Parts: sequence; structure tokens; C-alpha cells
Amino acid sequence: MKTFVLSIFVLCASLIGYSQTTNPLPCVQYYSNSNLGGGDCKTAKQGNLKYYPGYGTTPANMNYFPTGKFVIYFKSPVPAGTKAPEILSAGVDDGDGNILPPPYDYKYAPHNDDFSVARSSITYCYYGSGSNQNIFNGAKAPYLAFIIKYEGADSSICTKVTTPVTLPVSFKTFTASRVNSSNSLKWTTSFEMNNKGFYVQRFYNNKWENLGFIATKAENGLSETDLNYTYSDVFNFKGVVQYRILQVDLDGKSKYSEIRSISISTAASNVLVYPNPAPANGNVSLVLSNATSTYDIQVVDNSGRIVKEFNSVRSTQQVSGLPKGQYLARVKERESGLVSVEKFIMQ
Repeated sequence: MKTFVLSIFVLCASLIGYSQTTNPLPCVQYYSNSNLGGGDCKTAKQGNLKYYPGYGTTPANMNYFPTGKFVIYFKSPVPAGTKAPEILSAGVDDGDGNILPPPYDYKYAPHNDDFSVARSSITYCYYGSGSNQNIFNGAKAPYLAFIIKYEGADSSICTKVTTPVTLPVSFKTFTASRVNSSNSLKWTTSFEMNNKGFYVQRFYNNKWENLGFIATKAENGLSETDLNYTYSDVFNFKGVVQYRILQVDLDGKSKYSEIRSISISTAASNVLVYPNPAPANGNVSLVLSNATSTYDIQVVDNSGRIVKEFNSVRSTQQVSGLPKGQYLARVKERESGLVSVEKFIMQ
């Protein structure tokens, strides 16, 4: 048996025997386990399950309860007007391309399949085994393989053989650099599966915060080619700032990229503090560089607490009543978004 890692990467081996089409319908390329327990899959009766029908004398009105739900990703989109393929078999690959069926019954049905549009992925519900026998979870899952069949084909069997994939998204590069008055983030993915997108996060003043969300460029969350993403953060505080990317799957799972750092040694000076130092509980003037611009100002004490705040300021702002200590004046020019930070002392 070949050694495989968790998370499944299912490759199509062959598709044969179509009598009425020149271009064969697509094979399964990957699958991902979406929801154990069935999620919003409905209870189905034997007579209504089009996939895996029969099983000897099983009554047509017998209830089958959903055991789980999973997503199949195809090598190319299933064309509009084509129903979801029937899953003839799903089981453990013995390492030689042979599928060993489970020792218990499974039945499969597409979940809300809309075959009026092309689909790169289709969600299936499955029925008929206890959760302790679930082949889509646990130690057996990395070795699964599928055989499917499209409706209307004489002998349309497509065999899938498992090979490994380590992560739902593979970051090829991730860089952060200073460009003019902003920090430029760029990252490239070489592979995406089941991907929703990316949260850009910044670490400053001892905390991480979300800056924005970038949706995936991969169709239906699946891509095997390089995809490039960019984000620009207008940020002008002095010091070291760090960035990371939080990648989020369609099923809500997530993982972080590596961390990148930028050191900002200088910033555009929008403010002059006078006098500095100033007497405690006295007055200090924040003189703004451009008298025609509008500024928002925050005065922050040595613990990071905002002690004074002023909005829509022009020219000069007087600050009074500050006790002895060290302070920062954070000044943001509204028109440009540029931020300056100046330290001053009350003594």
C-alpha cells in the first residue's frame, strides 16, 4: 500500500466508452470531506435514491439517514445540461488501482444539483453506514478511490486513483515591501482546493487585526495554476510592522501563512509639538504642517491608552491637562491618509 497524507487528492486515470459524444465528460480530480453526520442532507427512501439502487430485497420505502456530505471536484467543468454522475463505487484503493468496496452499504445522491449550469464541483450526500464505519473520515480516508458513471453513456466508467495533497492551499511566495507611503503585500498560490479566500492581517501595538478580505481567484475554489494576489496598506507609523495571510476554506477551516515584517524608519511629518518637553498639566501645541488640510488627532499615553482625541482639526490644536509622563501624538491627514507619530514629554 502506498503511503498517503491526510487531505485527499484524487486524480482521474481514465474515461472510456462514450458513444454519443466526441469530448468525454470529466473525471473526478479531488474530493474533500465537507460534513460528517449529513449536514442539511435529507433522509431518503430506498425507492428515491437513484444512485446505488437495489440491494436485493431492500424495501422501496425503507428510510436511509444521511451519514455525511462531501464535495467532488472535476478535472474540467461538468457541462450545463449534464446531470451529476452516478457514483458506482467508493472504497479503499489497494495501491494497484483496485477499489476494495466497504463491507457495508453506501448510497449516494447529489445535494441540490443544478444541472442547468456548468459545475466544476458537485456536493454529494451519502447514506447507509454508521459514523464509526465512515470511510470518508479517519485512517481509511487517504486511500479512497471512486468509480462514476454519467447518464446516457453505454459504458461510461471513470476510475480514480488516489495520490496525496498536503494542504488545501499551497503558498508559492509571500512578500511584503515598502512602496512610497504604503506597505505592499504580494502572494502567489500554486494550488488551491476548496478555498474561499484570504484575510490580510497586521500586527502592531501588540495585537493582530484584520485589514481586509481578498476573495479567491480560483473558480469554485479550485486551481492548479499560479494565482497572484496583492494588497496595499497605507501605514506610516514608525517602527516594525508584521503581516500574515489567513486562508479560509469554503467549509470554514483556516490556516495561516508565514509572517513578513517591514521596518518603517521615517514617516512624513505632519505635526510639530511645542514646547517639548512641556510642564505637567500645562499647555502643549500641536502645530500641523499644512494649514489647508484637515487632520484627526489622538494623544496616547505610555500604556497605549487614548487620553485625548480631536477630529477635523486645522492649523493648530491646543492640548492641556496632561499629567507628567510620555505621550504620542498620532496625526492623520484625512485627504491623503498619511499618519505621523511624534513623541512628547510632560514634566
